Amino acid sequence: MKRIAVLGGGISGLATAFRIDQGLKKAGTSYDLVILEQACRPCGKIQSEKIGDFIVESGPNGFLDNEPATDRLVKDLGIENRLIPSRPEGQKRYLLSKGKLTALPGSPLSFLLSPLLTLKGKARVVMERFISKGMGLDESVLDFVTRRLGREAAETLIDAMVSGIYAGDISRLSIKAAFPRIFELEQEYGGLFKALPKVAGERKKMGQEPGPTGQPRGRLTSFDQGMDVITKALAQVLSHKIRTSTVVSAIRRENHGYSILVHGMHKQGRARHCKAPLTKTGIIHADAVVLALPAYSASRVLAKACKQASAALANIPYAGITVIALAFDRSNVGHRLDGFGFLAPRNQGVRILGARFASSTFENRAPKESVLIEAMAGGITDPGALDLGARDLVDMALDELSEPLGIDSRPKLSAVFRHVTAIPQYNLGHIDLVSSIEEAESKTPGLWITGNALRGVAMNKCIAESERVAGALMNYLG
Repeated sequence: MKRIAVLGGGISGLATAFRIDQGLKKAGTSYDLVILEQACRPCGKIQSEKIGDFIVESGPNGFLDNEPATDRLVKDLGIENRLIPSRPEGQKRYLLSKGKLTALPGSPLSFLLSPLLTLKGKARVVMERFISKGMGLDESVLDFVTRRLGREAAETLIDAMVSGIYAGDISRLSIKAAFPRIFELEQEYGGLFKALPKVAGERKKMGQEPGPTGQPRGRLTSFDQGMDVITKALAQVLSHKIRTSTVVSAIRRENHGYSILVHGMHKQGRARHCKAPLTKTGIIHADAVVLALPAYSASRVLAKACKQASAALANIPYAGITVIALAFDRSNVGHRLDGFGFLAPRNQGVRILGARFASSTFENRAPKESVLIEAMAGGITDPGALDLGARDLVDMALDELSEPLGIDSRPKLSAVFRHVTAIPQYNLGHIDLVSSIEEAESKTPGLWITGNALRGVAMNKCIAESERVAGALMNYLG
């Protein structure tokens, strides 16, 4: 029987497999679909943990409701009734400045009145409209923002934003790869301020109300029992096609497809436990393969089948992240926690990258009269944070949160989640790496490479890519 293999059971692999499965059923073909996942359960980095009466997110805690592909997937899975929008206060965001939390400005007037930048720094931002357009070359985020808005804005405002998305280094990240829309706005309109009224007009025509300055477009959204509702729904639909606790060692090209060397194969479906020894080996033959693995894993398994793609994937670095969840009685936290959370610029002398006010953002994350705060540490600029013990991480987070949040007690619940390779870094040269991978794909029929290491780290982008890859694969099969 002809077979399609999807390697990786995170959101990219599961969503792509779901769309392929739909396409096969619609076409009435006899292809077999198999999903190979190394972990004991499919989920990837999207994991929601129920700890007592708290729901803790060890990965992303929401997504914006402005991606049509995500909307289609949710509806096709029949879980739209489980969507929950963020509370109104979830739109508010803070920045840590001089030991205190200051709300990010939501209008030009509030920006001028905000203490986040000095008068000189504000004046330099206002001068952006008189800065000429760049040459269109790739720049680091630091260089781009410094050129357009000034060094102070780059190191205070943009550094914090980048920490919240990539946990990266603005002097290394590529503006063209990491924030392509910002790069395009300068090229299209000559400047960021010049683009604002035109972009607002475009959004109004599309029925989208322009959001306040500095706020993301769309409504932050999650699910009633946490973000992994979507991955669990996908896994349930595809359960008879998933092989967990299965490590892919290598892929080799054959005359009419690929052979996939695997270790630790189990029966189809979820493994009973996570500590099964990797003793069994086998070969799975497939006519088409989709790699939805982290870049470093994809590089390893492609070493013989596609050396060009393997070499490019090996050059995509990752930032590690530790999530430190802390729960308190509401009476022990002085701050109102009236927002999504806060970000901490690297020039503030703290190790945490920021914190999410989980119980303020979504319903059902903490019991009444309790609060749940999820702090993040690590990133490219502080990899040593991942080496700290759990108690040390909790103590560090508590020490750095106590003053700005007015915390006067130890947490009544704490949990630490480590992701050694959490977020791929779209550094300078990333565009060339992706082009090299795309070129290698075109020379390797029946092979597709996807995942958040290439064209977008957010869940929305991964789901949009799943439709593109599944469509390309179905066209290839005819």
